[in-house]
Amino acid sequence: MKRHMKNIFAHARAVFQASTIVALLSTSLLITPANFASADVIPGSSVDLQVTLSGPTTAPGGSNFSYSFSLQNNSLPDADGATFAFTPPSGATNVAASCTAAGGAVCPSSTSASNMGVSGSLGLFPHLASATITVTGRYPVGVTSVSASATVAAPAGTTDPDLSTNSSSVGTALTTDANLSATITASQNTFAAGEKIRYTTTFANSGSSAADGARITQPSNLGGSAYTLFAQPDNRFVSCVPTGGAVCPTFSNNTDTMAPFYSYIPIFPAGSSVVVTYDIAFSASPVPGGCGPEASYMARANIYPPDTITDPDYSNNQTPTLVATAPISACRLTDFVAIITQSKSNIQYGDAVVYTATFSNVGDTSGDNATIHGSQFGPPLYRTDSAVVGCVATGGAVCPVVTLNPEQNSMSFYNTKIPVFPAGSTVQLTYQVTFIKDPNSVFCLTGQVQSNAATIDPPSGVFETNIFNNSSTVYATTPEPPSCPKTDLRVTKTQSQDSVLPGGSITYTVTALNDGPDAANGAYLIDQLNLEGQWRSLFDSPSYQLVGCETTGGAACPNFSQSGAVDSMSMYYEAIPVFPAGSTITVKHTVTFPAATTVTSCGLPISITNRAIINVPYGTTDTDLTNNQQSVVATTGSCADVAVNKSVSPAVVRSGEPVTYTVDVANLSAGTADSVSVSDPLPDGFRYGSATCAVVTGSATCGAVSFDVSTRTVSSTISTLSAGDTLRFSIVGTAGPIPRTYTNTATASPTPGVSKYIDPNPATNVSQVNLQIFNTTSPISVTKTISGLGPNGLTAPMVFAGEISCGTQGSKPWSVTVPAGASAATSTPVQFFDGESCEITEGPLPGTPAWTTWTGASTISPATIAKLGNATPVTITVAGQLKEVQKGQAGITIIKQITGITSTGLTQSLTFTGTIVCGNQPVQSWSATVPSGSSSASANTITVAEGDSCAVFEDAVTAAAPAGYIWSGTPVVAPTQSSILTAGASAIFTATSFLTAVEVPATVGSIDIVKIVTGVPSANGVFTVTLSCGDAGTFEAAITVTDALTGSARLGNVPVGRSCSVNETSKSAAPAGFAWSLPMYSVNTVQASPSSVVTVTVTNPLIATEVVPDAPVKPEVPVIPAVPVIPAVPVVPAAPIVPVTRPVPVTPLGRAAPLTAPQPDRPYLASTGVSWVEPQVATALLLLGFGAIMLRASRRRRAL
Repeated sequence: MKRHMKNIFAHARAVFQASTIVALLSTSLLITPANFASADVIPGSSVDLQVTLSGPTTAPGGSNFSYSFSLQNNSLPDADGATFAFTPPSGATNVAASCTAAGGAVCPSSTSASNMGVSGSLGLFPHLASATITVTGRYPVGVTSVSASATVAAPAGTTDPDLSTNSSSVGTALTTDANLSATITASQNTFAAGEKIRYTTTFANSGSSAADGARITQPSNLGGSAYTLFAQPDNRFVSCVPTGGAVCPTFSNNTDTMAPFYSYIPIFPAGSSVVVTYDIAFSASPVPGGCGPEASYMARANIYPPDTITDPDYSNNQTPTLVATAPISACRLTDFVAIITQSKSNIQYGDAVVYTATFSNVGDTSGDNATIHGSQFGPPLYRTDSAVVGCVATGGAVCPVVTLNPEQNSMSFYNTKIPVFPAGSTVQLTYQVTFIKDPNSVFCLTGQVQSNAATIDPPSGVFETNIFNNSSTVYATTPEPPSCPKTDLRVTKTQSQDSVLPGGSITYTVTALNDGPDAANGAYLIDQLNLEGQWRSLFDSPSYQLVGCETTGGAACPNFSQSGAVDSMSMYYEAIPVFPAGSTITVKHTVTFPAATTVTSCGLPISITNRAIINVPYGTTDTDLTNNQQSVVATTGSCADVAVNKSVSPAVVRSGEPVTYTVDVANLSAGTADSVSVSDPLPDGFRYGSATCAVVTGSATCGAVSFDVSTRTVSSTISTLSAGDTLRFSIVGTAGPIPRTYTNTATASPTPGVSKYIDPNPATNVSQVNLQIFNTTSPISVTKTISGLGPNGLTAPMVFAGEISCGTQGSKPWSVTVPAGASAATSTPVQFFDGESCEITEGPLPGTPAWTTWTGASTISPATIAKLGNATPVTITVAGQLKEVQKGQAGITIIKQITGITSTGLTQSLTFTGTIVCGNQPVQSWSATVPSGSSSASANTITVAEGDSCAVFEDAVTAAAPAGYIWSGTPVVAPTQSSILTAGASAIFTATSFLTAVEVPATVGSIDIVKIVTGVPSANGVFTVTLSCGDAGTFEAAITVTDALTGSARLGNVPVGRSCSVNETSKSAAPAGFAWSLPMYSVNTVQASPSSVVTVTVTNPLIATEVVPDAPVKPEVPVIPAVPVIPAVPVVPAAPIVPVTRPVPVTPLGRAAPLTAPQPDRPYLASTGVSWVEPQVATALLLLGFGAIMLRASRRRRAL
């Protein structure tokens, strides 16, 4: 009920706790009972579970073990239902488990435990609760190291984000030495038919390791005449008594005289024994008449360790033989003699050789049924025909029936018995062998012999007193065979290395040489590989790969296979097809020894013998057989089973407290491990202090212990770790600041390319433990202040950023935004774990407000926190100082533009004005004057300060619009605003005013001034003509005259109705040899017309400076003063100027009339040096208003 109510409240509480929990976990805040109440399992939440396993570093094989692993829930949510599992050492037996809990955890109601593993789940597993599972059992026998592991898993519906701390493992080195012994006693040392002997055999294990599976035997046998005196003994099992935990084998009664029992002790712990009692019962033989030496029964006991157990003392594994005797009657004694002779000792083809075998009984006892047999051997040069010649018996002996074996070579040429063979008698057997040449024989070896032998053996019940004369052999030379080819073959062999480990390879080089004198085609080259030793199983079937074959002197390589398995330890057995005298063959093969995958223990090292053999072909004689083979031997190094066992104390710790890791490296196998690399990469949460090495057991020597700061790895190399050695590495430090669970794994393994040992069980080379660290956090805030601002603070927000770095925790960023109108702000607090020193830095400063700059780096106070306090907030002040800076200058150019006017531009200059506004700078004025005849002009460049965006405004137009136009709309300035101006930059604005044409009365007009130069063929110059119009102003025209002797210019905006006098005010110098005469004006005064252009001609005569008689010249017509022009009378364009020769008709007053140009009169003769040119009428148009007008005409002279 209580649990049910808790679940109801937990459901309600989870609604508002879930977000808080996630936030706390994400910031890694310390979670302790003082901080928060426990929360039930929240679906979808994260839990942090940890397991740490501990177990023995070393133990005797077959001994009892005890492992314990601790489970912790380091997360805020409950982990009810979390499951655990334990994997015991492979081969463990009698596995059982128990549980204890603390902190509110509840052990399983039942735990599943078997030899395969232990598992269960925790009913309740609240925050910071723990449970300890203890597992007991018995270690396996015959393995040199084992490993065990424990795991914990999050309950269903939750996840554990860090699975590295959910497992832990340790390795244990096991002893495999067992000092086995056997002793035997007998109830009596004599026996007779119907009696029995009781044997008591004790098998003991006084070593350090169990020897389960030890084989025990009690071999026995009958000796002397016991076989004939006694029937098969009856073996009767009596009892087996074990001690010290041993288990007796199963025995049975049997009648095997050689072994009353042959069995295995299933469980044989160290210090235990097995006592076996057997009775041997003897009964009389059903075959009477036995005789001979004293009958005996011999018995002993043997014990053999299992293949995986080492017995350091084999001398006590076998008992002395116990002999029991039985009285027996003496047997008959005799002495047989066999002698063979031959009729010829030098055999030729076709010879018939007679052999005489004489068998004698020189003893005192009859030898009836004595066995005689003969043998013969000879070379394959011939075949034989054999026949019995006859048999002669003396002294009462009877000849046997003899049949000869037709085979030439036979161990049993004949075999028969002498039926009657009294003492002192003889039997002489004669047979003949004919040697016939074999035409198919190719045998050519000399020095062969023919041998024949005769042998006699005593019958049953008779003992031979002298066995050395029971056999006789004769030898005969054979015919000389054909001459054989002769040569001396030899072979050499080398290997690439003298040792190899499983998985390695050796390259063998074999060189066969034919030293002659003859060829040896067909010689056989053989390569044999042999592995010997107790841990040969570490090497699976080796394989070979042909590297190459090279020849010299005309030899040809055999047909080698490219690769394959080494079959029956032979790589190849190949014939050399061509092998001349003086040639060589060199062949290379690489043999690879793959490692077995099922070996878990070591035996004795093995040796690898590779032998190369060269044999001559059949029919060829090798003159020296001592160099026909050579062997090389490689060793497989050592097999050493190294185990690593790591522990941590304490496994749960607060930041800053001391922590010690202990790494034990042990070798309890029989072999020696060399160059063992020990490596322990430490977790980030551990602050390294020091590392040392010490000898625990044995004679090993510690190597240098180093710590790599960059990889945080403690490492060392153990030069030699012999059987029974254990070294301990102690790594001391403190818990770091970041709270969580840290896994740590240590390894000890062979150094690649250096070590010469094999470790058959790499799983025990690794050990893993977990460390849980708790800590509190402190918030660090940063306040940014800015001085040097005005009372209104910043004009725009500014962002400042930097980093806070606390020891091993690394860096975290801080950021402060000082808003507009303010000069200070504070960051969001940054959480760091307590206990480490911290440094605060600021990043690059942002851009300053306009026309200010930072006086330097900010002042940080404090810049360093010596040690972050115990959950104590800290505020850091970062102060910055601003100052004003001198502005540079930029330029503003204003172009004034008028649109809507004709291409001739303004008739008079106009001035326009406006203002320039640049930020907070003083407003400046501008002015631009558009001159007469133009529609645009630029104002002088206005200088402004940099850093602002500027706008240009134009004042309302006050100048009167040109005649015939009116101003339209308001002026437009483009662009409306410039970009931010920098020093030296220039902004251009265009201010445009708009004119619209209108119909208005004309108030001004234009006057064209035409300039004519006379008196020379060509002349160049500039003439200035001025119109003086009284208070209306003065108008001036500059006229350029070229070689055409004429030029013109128009004066505009001349007030209509004003009388303007015409005067030439300046001119260029006269050409050389000429002088200017007074200018002549078509009119002296002129008025502008509002509707047409009035033309005034100004003539400049040139006079030669030389005196030349002139022809009479008509006097010039005096110029009549101009009649005032009647206003508003239209003026028609002037007619061409013509000489005046007669009165000209005059148009009535007030009208314009063109002047005609009648044919001019002939002029006066020109002066010497000049001639007349066409006359010109001075005035092209006359205003007729007052009657007749005098016109002036001129004629120009031209120099000759």
